[in-house]
Order: sequence, then structure tokens, then C-alpha cells
Amino acid sequence: MPTILRKFTFVFFMMFLAGISYTQDFAFGFKAGLTNTSVDGPLESLNNGTELESIKSNGAFLLSLLVNARFTDEFSLQGELMYNQKGYNYRYNGPSYAILRTANNEKFIFNGNRNMSLNVSNTYFQVPLSASYKFFNRIEVQAGIYGSVLVQSTAAGTVTYSDIDAVDGEIEQTLSYNYRTNDAQSASPSAQQVTINNETYTVSSQVEAYYDYETKDKSLFRGIDAGYHAGLNLYINQSLFIGARYSKSIMDINRNAVDRTYQNLDNNDNLIFKNDEDKYSVLEFTIGFSF
Repeated sequence: MPTILRKFTFVFFMMFLAGISYTQDFAFGFKAGLTNTSVDGPLESLNNGTELESIKSNGAFLLSLLVNARFTDEFSLQGELMYNQKGYNYRYNGPSYAILRTANNEKFIFNGNRNMSLNVSNTYFQVPLSASYKFFNRIEVQAGIYGSVLVQSTAAGTVTYSDIDAVDGEIEQTLSYNYRTNDAQSASPSAQQVTINNETYTVSSQVEAYYDYETKDKSLFRGIDAGYHAGLNLYINQSLFIGARYSKSIMDINRNAVDRTYQNLDNNDNLIFKNDEDKYSVLEFTIGFSF
């Protein structure tokens, strides 16, 4: 996190604590709604510019408890404790390597085509802090910062390998990922028969998050995230409101040492890891009640 942002976060947090200690006028509430998450970052592509990767938003759920420290009828500081799901669909379609491990611990590496679809779901406990100003006792504008801790990180999907010279037909595997607990080379006991160079081998039909990795020290997604947000609430009456908010990460959500490319291996057939940044952009749509 940049130094200036750390200072801003510290100042904002201290203002929030000071505000809570200064005022005795508190309001509590809750809200629930849907999130629409995208991931901003560079996408793999061919030399001619054809993109191999795509990321699309998946709807997810949030639930938040609210506390407001009111200074005037218009101005307040708000803190939240939020259960926040962030989900998206990741696709890769194009030239790629394929790694297969047999039941006899043999390892095959091929070049071919990968068609992969993966629905990622990350769940966070998030703490947003906001400054709020209400106009006409109906329209509330908010802006602030948030910090969050990752509590669950899973994904599910399929991958199909094709155009592999040494393999008869296509190979399809189910993807069942738990990024926090899966180990390197791990796969389920489920099996399928694959013909490689005219010989039949048994390989797994369902693989886990780090199946292609020789070792795994850390998980792909970082355990913390932080960023800023801005939003708008419309009060239907004195208590009931509907709202929309946009938030943006300021941290790379992936660890570069674990975030591999699917397009190529290095000259020694080792995974190649990326040196880029991926950040969440999230839209929230909520309905809530303030006491």
C-alpha cells in the first residue's frame, strides 16, 4: 500500500474513532444485497493481439451491520461489519500447455489448446468506514475506505484439452478448487482412461487448484484486501433505504509468485509466473433499514 494511502487510512480511522467518542448520538441498522464483481488487470493475448483470457462478473451476496455516529442531522460517520462475496467467471481459450499425472505417478507435458471456464467465489469479512452527508433528509452521499480479510476462496469449472498430437481425442477434467487448502499436484480419486502414444493411462477426471504445481507454499489469493468506495443511498422513509456503491481495490489480489500463465512453460518445463496486478472493481446494490 502506498505511503500516502497508509497515512490517509490512518487519519480517516482516527477521525472515525474520535467521532465515536465525541458524539452520543448513534444509529444502528443493517443492509443486504447483491454484488457485481469484475477484476481489472492485464489479459494474456497472442502476438497478433487476440485475447486468450476473459473475465465476466458473477452476481454474489452481501450482508452488513451498520453503526452511524451522528454529528448533525446531515453529517455522520458510518462503520460496517460486512459479509461480502465477490465472484466472477474466468475463461481461457487458446494455445496452452497441458500437464497430466497418471495413477502411477508419471507426468506428461503436452502442447495443445486449452478451453477453460472457472467460476471463482471469494468471501471476505469487510470493514468499510464512510463519511456520510444527507441532503433533504432523503439522499445520502457516502465516501470512504475499507479493509477486508479473506475467509473462503473456492472455484469450480471445467477444462478441455484438444489438438494434442500424442493424445487420441480430447481430455476433459472437472475443476474443484479450494485455493486455501489444496496442495500441489492434488486431485480427486475419480479417474478416466486416456490414450497417449497408443498406450492407455489412468488420469484423474477432477483436479484441484494446484494440480500443475510441483510445490505450493502460499495460496493464489492474498489474505487481505483494501480500497476505497463511494455510494448513494435513497431513503424511502426515515428508516428504509435503497443504495448503490462502487468500490475499488488498491492492492493486488493475487500473489505474483503463485499467479501462473497458462500460455507457456519455460525452457525447463516449469510454470511461468506473472508480474502484474489484478484488482477488484465492485458494484453493490442494497436495501437496508436504519433504527
